[in-house]
Order: sequence, then structure tokens, then C-alpha cells
Amino acid sequence: MAENIFTLDIPKEVYIVGSSPNAPKEVKTIPPDAFVIVCNAAVLLDCPKNLWFVFDERIIQKKWWNKVSTDPPCPRVFGYERNRLGEREYEFKFLPKFRDKPKNTEIPGVLRGGGTIGGCAVQFAIQKKCTKIHLIGFSMEEASDFTGAVAPERKRFGGKWQQRDTFNMILNNWGENVIWSQKKEVDCIGCAPSALLWTPTPGRLTIGCNGACDLPGYLGLDYIIDIGTHFDAAKKVTLPPHCHTNYKMIFVARECYKRYKSYYDALEKPLRVFTPVTHYPKISIKSIPGNDGSASILIALAVLSGAERIYLWGLDMDGKSDKYFNGEKTHSAASYYGGRASTIFNKLINQVKALGVEVYKNGEKI
Repeated sequence: MAENIFTLDIPKEVYIVGSSPNAPKEVKTIPPDAFVIVCNAAVLLDCPKNLWFVFDERIIQKKWWNKVSTDPPCPRVFGYERNRLGEREYEFKFLPKFRDKPKNTEIPGVLRGGGTIGGCAVQFAIQKKCTKIHLIGFSMEEASDFTGAVAPERKRFGGKWQQRDTFNMILNNWGENVIWSQKKEVDCIGCAPSALLWTPTPGRLTIGCNGACDLPGYLGLDYIIDIGTHFDAAKKVTLPPHCHTNYKMIFVARECYKRYKSYYDALEKPLRVFTPVTHYPKISIKSIPGNDGSASILIALAVLSGAERIYLWGLDMDGKSDKYFNGEKTHSAASYYGGRASTIFNKLINQVKALGVEVYKNGEKI
């Protein structure tokens, strides 16, 4: 008889692996001794495996299912009453939809559906009080998984990932310890004139604010930071069209998201909502320092991504220029960036360096 998954003790740091096309490449970054939860077809990947989460009974139609399910590489975790999936070591109780009552509330020992099996795995790790949750293979953009299979819903809805919004809701409500990358080196790109010194470096995570999309040699950012400065007084979007698509995930300030919710929800991208704060005893997705514009937000997200070395470009904060690298006038006076904002920024840099993270500015270590 299967045990309830919540009887199992797991480490405080876990990796959760999805089946996006980028998963086979990304799993190579997982440490060999990591605790790894694989979801659906991710069980086929060459990586450590400690638990295998499955929920949708249609998976039994896959050609590889019978062989893997009868001789699994790790304990199987299937949804409660999902009898067609067969033998399992663990199971979980669930609510079919995330918005079932009580609405948007975490229920101990119960996982909410509607946000993919990855969403269930994330909820499990959160309820088990994990302090670091790494997501691998959850781009949620492509029409198929890494095996080439296309989910029936995606065919019906023109390739759109219908569970994306619910997955985002799970992260934005409870996922303060979720990490989307584990790159050791991160480029943080602002819009000061020195941003022109940046060139893409293979293997580095790139995080930029909206204006970074206009940099020469721009090939697409991993994360983009949005605090609403690209909306004009008439509430019309002034962001260049290519900025809507050439990034993997958008981080948007909560007040900005509330004001322009329909715009962000229509972007068809993974989205994280954060609340910029003035005082930050520690850096987390719920306490990202943001009172000096996007500069500190870029660095905080780099730390949350597991960076050991952070490279700053276009983040001069010296008050010497009131223009961006493209010649446009900044939103604030040059004195602001050389005064109060610079003080806040430098305080955060020292805090990050105290964590053992190396910081470089325009190519030189600081």
C-alpha cells in the first residue's frame, strides 16, 4: 500500500525537473549528490533521481511508460486515486483546481492541481519547508516537451500553455525560496553608458532591465526586470516590440502588475511578481530591495539565482550622466544616481560580497 508523500523527510534544498526542451541541457548543472524530483517524462533524463512525480493518467499512452513505470529508477509519487497509473510507493491527495475553495490557500498535506505536475512538486517542497527550490526545465514556452510530444490542451489552444498562469500563481503566492537558475556567473545589465562595454558570454545568466534589449549584439535576456517605467502617462506601452519576446522570464513589481495586469498576463511568459522593499534583513523574492530603481533588483535576483560571481554593466551609479547608453534622458536627475541611490546600491554590494559572492563592475573586480 502506498504511503502518503508527506510522511517522507527530504533535504532543505531540492531540484525539481520538468520536461521542457531545454531540460536535457540544464540537468547537466545538477550536482551529483543533489535531491532531485523529476516530473513526468523527466524521468528519462540523465540526472540524479530521488522521486518521480506523475499526475495525468494520459501518460500511460507513452511508448516508454510500461518499461519505466514497472522498473523505475526511483520511488514513484502518483496522485491519490490515480489508479490507472498502477503501482506506486507514495501518493498525494489533491484538489483538482488551484482555485477550488478555500481559494488560493495552502492546505497542509494537500496539493492543488491546475498548475502542472511541476506545480504539485513545488507545493510539496514548499510544505516540507525547503529553503532552496531549484527549477530545471520549466520554460513553459514551447509547444512540445523534450521528447517532441505535444499535450492535447496545447493543440486545442494553439500551442499556449494553459497552466502557466496557475503555475505563476503558486510561485507568487508561496514560492519565495524558488530559484530559477543555478548559474555560477551572472551578467546584470543596466542602462548607463557603460552598458555598451557588455558582450554576451556563453554560459552566463543574463538579467537586464527593459532598456538592455536595445544593446548592440543583443540576443535575448534570461530574465527581464520591469518596474513600470516603460508606460507613458496615457497608459500606453512604449517598450519596443522585440522586448516583449526576447527574454525567458519577466519579474515585475507588484503595484505595476496590478495596474497593468491584462498586459502582463497576455505576454505568454513565465512571470514572477515581487514587492520592492526599503528595508531588507535578507534577500528573498519577497524582500527584494528596490528603492534605487532596478539596479538593486538586478543584483538581488542574481543572488537568488545562486551566483558566485556577478558582473555589472551599465550600473555606474556615479551621478556623472543623466542619459542612458542610447542617448535618451534618464527618468531621474544624475544627482539622484550619484547620491541616495548610490548609497543604497553600495550597501547592497557590500552585503552581497559578505555572502562570499565576487562582484565585478565593467570588467574589474570591486
